[in-house]
Amino acid sequence: MVSNPPYLVLKPSKKKHSEKVIERIARQAAHFRSCGRYSLSIEGMLNLYKISIEAMLGLVKSGGELGVICPSTLFADASATKLRGHLIKSNCLRGIVYFAENVPVFDKVRQSTTIFYVKKGGTTTSISIADGCKTYSVSIELVRSLFPEHMEIPFISEIEWNVLSKLSRFNKLKDIPFIRNKRGELDLTLCRKYITNSRTSLRLIRGNMISENGLKDVNGEYVLESFLERKSSDFIENDFKKRRIICQQVCNSGVHKRLKFVYCEETDILGNSCNYISSTPEILAKLMILLNSSILNWRFKVTSSNNHISNYELDELPLVDLEKVDESRYFPSQEELNYYVGSLYGLSQKEIDYISGL
Repeated sequence: MVSNPPYLVLKPSKKKHSEKVIERIARQAAHFRSCGRYSLSIEGMLNLYKISIEAMLGLVKSGGELGVICPSTLFADASATKLRGHLIKSNCLRGIVYFAENVPVFDKVRQSTTIFYVKKGGTTTSISIADGCKTYSVSIELVRSLFPEHMEIPFISEIEWNVLSKLSRFNKLKDIPFIRNKRGELDLTLCRKYITNSRTSLRLIRGNMISENGLKDVNGEYVLESFLERKSSDFIENDFKKRRIICQQVCNSGVHKRLKFVYCEETDILGNSCNYISSTPEILAKLMILLNSSILNWRFKVTSSNNHISNYELDELPLVDLEKVDESRYFPSQEELNYYVGSLYGLSQKEIDYISGL
């Protein structure tokens, strides 16, 4: 069976769709979630390409072959974990051909895609991956060891797989109890009545204000003090009036440096187009060094398949023993920062140069 299934998220838009279309999409989504025929493809946001793949797997006989062209998110997104795991564990996933965003597979479409080949039944031991003129094989045992929870299969070179293996030895950000990794506290849609152009003690920070050189106050927006009345005691006690480091919640996947962490002021209110990390001043200074390195920017991009920078993706970033990070050290260039951070992770100069150049 050969297929190019429809790529369509079953999430209607009031701006783009009529009430009739919205009702029809809602009925479709409800059907797929409740009919009992789909268990692998209904996690998170429903997309017809994932539902179609599960349906086709049900149609193909044992030993039959299936070839599909679909978004590369199948091999990266957390919402595709069950379907991806089934393809690997209960079938023989033989090969994947990867096409980057800038490869015009379809007219007027800019989306990274893959063609995968799977034989129904059996198990997968290794996968042949083709990216342009390069073809290499990846062991499933290596995938299991690096990504035990979601079984992602990033499209990277052999040297990058070696770097990933080294980084996997360290604890992840989510494993450190004294670090809080959250999304901005003000929903820019639901709480817009609290946003004003009149100056208050609370400046509003949007993601578009964040740059590699710090915050750029391009919006001139503030937040009414009454907004704080709706916030939880957890936020007031742990985050408000404390300096935090922040990054964008959305950054185009084609941008070279996607992780850009900067400090915000103590009384800034962060829109939900931002993510933030709060901890002690000393820990934040150490994290500013690590998180702004090309090493962790590359690690983030390895498994990020869309324009979002989600908290769960930040949680997966490996962190060296923070006691070994000298927060007082000055770096006159990005290159020197990269060499310092790369050495903390045990990378060779060749590996640091390769990763930094990507």
